[in-house]
Amino acid sequence: MNEAFSDQVRRTSNDQNMNKSIQKYAREWEENAEADALWIILTDERYYGNKWDKEEFFATGEEEISRVFNFVEEHQIEVPKGLFVDFGCGVGRVSRALRTRFSASMGIDISEKMVELARMYVPGVDFCVNQQSNLSWLRNESVDFFYSHIVLQHIPNDFQRSYIDEFLRILRPGGLAVIQIPIEIIHQVIPKQSLTIRFKHSIKEAFPYLVNIKRRLLPPVHPFHQFHLEMHALPHDEIVTICRNRGCIIELASATNSCNADNNGKVEFYDLEGHKRKLEQSGKLNQYLSGMYFIRKPERSAKKNHAVIYSQHSNFKWLVCMTTIPERLTSPFLYRVLDSLLSQKTSCDFKIVFFIPHRSLRTGLPYPDPSFLYDRYGKEQIIIHRCDDMGPATKFTGLLTYLPSVDADVTHIYITDDDIILRDHVFQRILKMLQARDILQNYRRLVLANDVDLQNKMATVSGYAGILIPLDFFRDITADARLATVWESLAKKQHPCFSVDDMLLSKLFQRFKYNVEATGLNPFTDVMDRALTDEHPDWFELCKHTPRNRDNMRCLNEILP
Repeated sequence: MNEAFSDQVRRTSNDQNMNKSIQKYAREWEENAEADALWIILTDERYYGNKWDKEEFFATGEEEISRVFNFVEEHQIEVPKGLFVDFGCGVGRVSRALRTRFSASMGIDISEKMVELARMYVPGVDFCVNQQSNLSWLRNESVDFFYSHIVLQHIPNDFQRSYIDEFLRILRPGGLAVIQIPIEIIHQVIPKQSLTIRFKHSIKEAFPYLVNIKRRLLPPVHPFHQFHLEMHALPHDEIVTICRNRGCIIELASATNSCNADNNGKVEFYDLEGHKRKLEQSGKLNQYLSGMYFIRKPERSAKKNHAVIYSQHSNFKWLVCMTTIPERLTSPFLYRVLDSLLSQKTSCDFKIVFFIPHRSLRTGLPYPDPSFLYDRYGKEQIIIHRCDDMGPATKFTGLLTYLPSVDADVTHIYITDDDIILRDHVFQRILKMLQARDILQNYRRLVLANDVDLQNKMATVSGYAGILIPLDFFRDITADARLATVWESLAKKQHPCFSVDDMLLSKLFQRFKYNVEATGLNPFTDVMDRALTDEHPDWFELCKHTPRNRDNMRCLNEILP
């Protein structure tokens, strides 16, 4: 933005104007709307000075909603059909696009002029003026879908918190709120105003009538109105807290380009952490990390009269555990495996722990130094833990030695293979299933596996794409001293689970009374590829058969101590 242009737009950030009243914001946005109602919504410099064509302007709303709903469909987020509310509707740019997707519609804005124009431009939508810091006039659980984009970023944190809390209060069980808001300012630098500027602002605040007198007596220095446009960021953790207090679930959180002045409805979605790193690496000052949150209010339980909260631990955190063989550790295929894990589209926090043995139990040779993985992924994304080799079981027995180092907020362990490339929706599907099951049972006793079969009255699991296990399970088995002989026999290749580690897990799930359910993931649609080896040249052909039946039966009949 050039200097002459920026003089006309008053931009402030988080620590300024935090004490302004909502009525003051209403007056400022009324002035903005009177001057140029379309430009103050989409502040592309090219259209400054009443240059937006009305049809071109409203077409940006159609494109925005199309992009958002395509993203929702891609991530299998269910959108209810009922009453939508477009909060901060302006002149109805987005409301016009939303009205065809819902049976009832409402738009809310702080400016009377904006609402007047919206009623003229977009028939069939109930537009309302709200100049309160809440929505107390709307009933509890009366709205199916809330949408707010490039709105909350223009008001201070206190109002942001209040409105988000109100959205979730008003949302019906099963309803969805889609909320965009900046969550961090990267490389924030707040320019200090000169004493002269601060004095002028003080006079304007104290004696507003002097400003009116000046405007009548003196011609304006600039031909255009001085717009009031503030930017404020609300930290991610505060949004999580509001959702938790209202018993709602963040189904997905994504970074967007919404804070770019020229996005004009062309919403783009990025991985939050990846986009944050990109902004940090750019070195540019005052870059806003914009987040779009897809928040669900749980359905009511059929057995209770009140809405069920999934649990106070609804924001799950996973530890992804895996191991490998020496020759695959240095194979380019491993990069594809790790990349597929780190690119998962999910609102769940997770970190990879790679259990690398010191020596191979099969060959006796030392493993290559795995520190090169840090050069590619960094220590924030992947942890390398050296341990003893116990064959296929290493990916969970390695955790037994790592357990004291596990973060206190980790809820689940995701055990996966080193030769599977997952499609990017797998974690999201498993997370949605985990959340849904929490309505009926305690998620701390629930195991999710790809395939679950009943053998000898025991639920046995197989996990070609991974098995999700509550962390409490590992605490249970480490507290059982009798299992020490199992780990000893594993190290000596004497236990059948050296070949079929899934079977040992199955027996342990049964022993400690964990519920086991299948995720329904399909190797033909949810897995992109599998390492081709001489032993298994065609994995999809392998999936059609039941290999290692003798090992399965031997492990199934093995009596645990």
